[in-house]
Amino acid sequence: MVKPIEFKKYTILIIIFINMVCYWNSLSGQFVWDDIVYQEFFSKNIKSFFDLFEIFKIPNPVGPKFYYRPFALLTYGLDYMIYGSNPIGYHLTALFFHLLNVVLVYLISERVIKDRWVSILSAILFSVHPVHSEAVSWISARMDLVATFFTLVSFYSYIKYIDNKRFSNLILTLIFFIFALFSKEISIILIFVYLCYPPFTGKRVMSKEVLLTFLFSSGIVAGYLLVRMSVVGTLVGDYYPLGVKVSTVPWVIISYFKLFFYPFDLRLLYDKPYLIKEPLNRITVLSWLGVGIFLLITFITYKRNSRLSFFLIFYLIFLLPVSGLITFIRISLIADRYLYLPSVGLVIFCSYLIVWMIGKVKSWYLKRLLIFGTVVILIVFSVITVIRNRDWNNQYDFLAKMINQKPDYYVAYVHLGHYYMDRGMFDKAEEMFLKAEKYTHFSEIYIIYNNLGVLYRKKGEYEKAFNYLIKAISEKRDYSVAYYNLSLLYFEAEDFENSLNAILEALKYDINSAEIYYIASLNAYYLGMFNKALTFIEKAIELDPKNEEYRINKSFFLKNH
Repeated sequence: MVKPIEFKKYTILIIIFINMVCYWNSLSGQFVWDDIVYQEFFSKNIKSFFDLFEIFKIPNPVGPKFYYRPFALLTYGLDYMIYGSNPIGYHLTALFFHLLNVVLVYLISERVIKDRWVSILSAILFSVHPVHSEAVSWISARMDLVATFFTLVSFYSYIKYIDNKRFSNLILTLIFFIFALFSKEISIILIFVYLCYPPFTGKRVMSKEVLLTFLFSSGIVAGYLLVRMSVVGTLVGDYYPLGVKVSTVPWVIISYFKLFFYPFDLRLLYDKPYLIKEPLNRITVLSWLGVGIFLLITFITYKRNSRLSFFLIFYLIFLLPVSGLITFIRISLIADRYLYLPSVGLVIFCSYLIVWMIGKVKSWYLKRLLIFGTVVILIVFSVITVIRNRDWNNQYDFLAKMINQKPDYYVAYVHLGHYYMDRGMFDKAEEMFLKAEKYTHFSEIYIIYNNLGVLYRKKGEYEKAFNYLIKAISEKRDYSVAYYNLSLLYFEAEDFENSLNAILEALKYDINSAEIYYIASLNAYYLGMFNKALTFIEKAIELDPKNEEYRINKSFFLKNH
């Protein structure tokens, strides 16, 4: 007879094997989309292990400037130190975190539900569910993997603390709560989970253990908010009117239900749901009705099995921050990766229902049919996941699919234009930029004009380049990037005077760009303005002290003065 501890060990090994089968092909994926920006950031800023500590002093380099996720970013930095520009290492780290999360789902389910088969099915379902592919296969979605890991470890430690009252478990709960907070903002919801869990499992809310956890975690949140404010200067993102949120949030919540229960049309970007500005409409009413049904199911479940109903609450609590309650995602109101952590609740709930139904059915034929159906679903989900992993295979395929799914998203055309331009395929790049111009909102058209200016400069069509850069500047007078590119245009024509004038205009609107000061130093040097050239290059070195090229040029200036 297999001992319980051996059974658990073999079960976890089988789950890990299933997980590897689902994600083996993700290891061949290249850097795509935001991954490329992260690589540029690391190559510029991370020269030694000690540079990693600078990560805690800056907002996240990708995404809105109110993102502050240093612990998750630290895992990227460590990958960069180890693997450099080899993407397979980054994918291995992502897969490792997913494996850890799968095991944690197994352990949490086992601890709370206390059913071996529910735990096994929960772990397998979480492992193979296609909606998780984005979080695992896309390197830039690492934030969700890391935040989920620290969140689940903290919660698991909390469960043990509530059960055995060991102070060491409280310490672990709080330590991993800190790690979770500094990995992604959604983890702040844990403080509410700490309060919700006890009454659903027959424990007192006002017990010493719950009060101590809430007291210390509240202090941690206060400290986190202070640090966050000092770095990014804000607590939330864009403001949206209350009426828009009341109308749109329930639709977003229902849309995430669809992603979980019908993962057969997963996309890189979703056209629906969209922002609803009317206070009363058919979609809003139906969505609120759907949310109401979910709450009713939660209430009924609580009456029958309070521990099981907790996982519905877990799902809803962690879904609220990504539903638009705080701020909406501008590009697409939903994304697969944002369901990664909330789905833990639905995975355990659905696994329990399946096991319960199999146990309740007396007919051996129906029992076998339910087991067979469950196995088929898991196999289908696994196949979809393997296919879905290919979406992040390389930059071209990624952008082509994004454009196919969302043909009016101008940013995808811009990135594809850069993809072609970097490879010298200028005609293709021009085609993409002109398509981007067709779909770009007038308030952002200056971005397209600037890109066309850069393209024509590289093609040697200087008159066209000049006209587009001037158009970009006329659309946005404080657009430093266009002045910078105009300076490069003059510089290539050896018109150093106009090049210096253009770069000085760029400096009016961006005083923190080392590259701008560097170009200014070159122009000043060629115009015989040695002191200014030295001042500019020293400023560039001050802003980017790790840049060896700047130091070499300073030595050249001094040597040839």
